Amino acid sequence: MVESTQAGDILWKTRKRRWKGSSPAVVDGIVVAGGKRGIYAFNAADGARRWRSGTTDPATNAPTVVRETVYLADEGGSVYGVNLTDGKRWWELNFGVPMHGSPAVSGDDLYIGDMNGMLRAVDTTSREMQWVCKVGGPISSSPIIVDGMIYVCANNGVLYAVSADKGLIQWTAPADRALNTAPTFYDGIVYVGSSDNRLYAIDAASGTEQWATDIRGAVQSAPTVIDDTVYLAGARELYAIDRKTGKTQWTYALKGDVSGAPTIAGGNVYIGSENTIFAVDAKTGENVWSTKIGGLLTSLGRIKSSPTVADGVVYVTSDRSRMYALKAGNGDFDSNCSRVLLGTLGHHEQLVSTDPAEVRVPGSTDEKSNSED
Repeated sequence: MVESTQAGDILWKTRKRRWKGSSPAVVDGIVVAGGKRGIYAFNAADGARRWRSGTTDPATNAPTVVRETVYLADEGGSVYGVNLTDGKRWWELNFGVPMHGSPAVSGDDLYIGDMNGMLRAVDTTSREMQWVCKVGGPISSSPIIVDGMIYVCANNGVLYAVSADKGLIQWTAPADRALNTAPTFYDGIVYVGSSDNRLYAIDAASGTEQWATDIRGAVQSAPTVIDDTVYLAGARELYAIDRKTGKTQWTYALKGDVSGAPTIAGGNVYIGSENTIFAVDAKTGENVWSTKIGGLLTSLGRIKSSPTVADGVVYVTSDRSRMYALKAGNGDFDSNCSRVLLGTLGHHEQLVSTDPAEVRVPGSTDEKSNSED
């Protein structure tokens, strides 16, 4: 591990594997990510590889880690349950349909969508299918679950609310074009970006649109929320948007296109663009630091994953190349935005959907009943 006292310095990086790594999850001092040849785990402290668990097809979707188990779907339609400590596989289900999202897990149930437009619920203990819900288009992003309701986007341009217990559609909210990114939830509102160049705020109870804000370029990354602000990336720009009114608070010009979602930690927004990681002040939109990784700007150096911050360190992968750990700043702070807490596109120990009784998403039933926490 490199000695460093400067924010933005690279602490460690894995050797080149051309592995096309997914967004990482950081749990119990272990960094886990999917790759071209399987699921990989590294020591968070020094980047040493702990194990690799092979998959049938490339596993470039982000993992979800719950109760010492890594859940991940590969691109061919197999879903795996792997032990976090040693990488031993304890179950596998193959659906034979391409999957491009991460599973959502609540209690013993796992929820995942596929490119045939099927949202499935599976009991992780018995491995039995609980139900299947057919939606109107391919599902190429991750579902989220809050208060017994699953929210999932489909490429037909519709956001669906589906009951977690029976798999029944409760409401739909259409956009003008495809919804390719995962939604997020905060204070009773579901936020989702669309390829129609807009960010939508949808009432979680009724599916009624609260507001829609224009973004320059199609939204290709999931939004995330903290306090009164929604953060997301459009084409070559990072946006901070008032979550109640939809008004843009500030924008920050990035180096290029963005496909990974931002994360918030220690008062900064962290996001990758082309071959550079940016830290931007969450309140003002001013640059705090930026670090180029991956060498020359080629397909092997671009950052397409979503960063996650744990214990003051930013973890991110570059496309088909390496995993990086960078010093986020002074202090042992973690990502504390809605995307990470819901377990979407990378998370850490504070994942809230592990058990329904532990949910702390702002505005959820359990969060309100535990507001003193």
